[in-house]
Amino acid sequence: MKGIEEYIDSNTKVLKPSLIFSDPVMKLLSKGFDEAAMRILKAIFLHRPIILRHHNDTDGICSGLAIYLAISTAKNVRVITNKYPAYRMVEAEQDANRFHQSDAEYLSPLLIVCDVGSSVESFDSYDYVKKEGFEIIIIDHHPPSPGVEKHVDLIVSPYLVPGGGTSYTTGLLASEVSQRIAKVELHDLSFIAMVGDRSMLEFEKKDRYLKYAIALDYLVSMKDPSIEEIARNFLDKEAMETNYMLAMERIDTVKGSLMRKVKTKNFTDVSVFLISTDKEFANGHFPSRGMMANIVSDEMALSLKTPAITISHGKRNINMRFNKPALEEGWSGAELVKQIREELPNAMESGGGHPGAASIRINRGFTKIILDQLLKDIEEQSEDII
Repeated sequence: MKGIEEYIDSNTKVLKPSLIFSDPVMKLLSKGFDEAAMRILKAIFLHRPIILRHHNDTDGICSGLAIYLAISTAKNVRVITNKYPAYRMVEAEQDANRFHQSDAEYLSPLLIVCDVGSSVESFDSYDYVKKEGFEIIIIDHHPPSPGVEKHVDLIVSPYLVPGGGTSYTTGLLASEVSQRIAKVELHDLSFIAMVGDRSMLEFEKKDRYLKYAIALDYLVSMKDPSIEEIARNFLDKEAMETNYMLAMERIDTVKGSLMRKVKTKNFTDVSVFLISTDKEFANGHFPSRGMMANIVSDEMALSLKTPAITISHGKRNINMRFNKPALEEGWSGAELVKQIREELPNAMESGGGHPGAASIRINRGFTKIILDQLLKDIEEQSEDII
């Protein structure tokens, strides 16, 4: 066994590139990048099945694309877009079935989950696939639920080092892992993820980063493409320009409809802008519900010097956005989701996020109950802040 391990190690060397974004937090995270890359390299070398799941927003797309570009030549790779903010049991069962139906069933599979899956809703699903023989790596910038490391083999998270936070987006983290696996150019992809997820880190925010972020969101929302098609579009400037123009046409159309329906609630220390997105979402899958929340937040709350929260809601979804004054006052979307989970444990299918943006997937029949409770919690917290 020692000889076999030495042989594997000699054929799986982690590359040592310069950091794409260099600061003390990223330097502390480098050990995690190296370990994730080593685990993936060993899986590739042994031709083990690899299932890569990534979230379907801009940051998630960039993280999935970053890993894919580094492992695309490997055998037994499957890349899947995750539409929900958790790794649910239905996905776990699908992954186990895919593994057992493959020609490589005798090899231990690797599951890589990007930009989702750090919350408690995913723990049972991880335990399920672990029993099926899966090794599990999470790469995610959302605040992890306590104990997540007991359910997976490795988590790469900025919350595991001093000073880390959600602004170190999953696309950035995944790009750092990927450039240790193969020689791939991921500089722009990292910053597209950071712009798309509104990172607060200091870097040059070029116009093309925002254009590409919007274009990728449009491409995935409207066409549900394979990772190969996403990669082809990303590497084609004309295709990305076309996707961007089509996206902006839809955004302009939806924006007018949304702004006419905004309702305002004023509490002691915060204003809340409420908007139902069912009608606009029924007319197409772009903009996403999360992007609709961004549109209303930018229009209503971005320039305010007082705390404001934007809440978009649909039949089974709630999305929250917080302006800068709200964050400075201590408001946090992740904490509100955590509170709702404790207050109404049977009402929420999944939920999570970070201080400035968070979402909830609601069990059928509980939408009004959760929305009312959320507003009650905001009102009570507003009084406590004062």
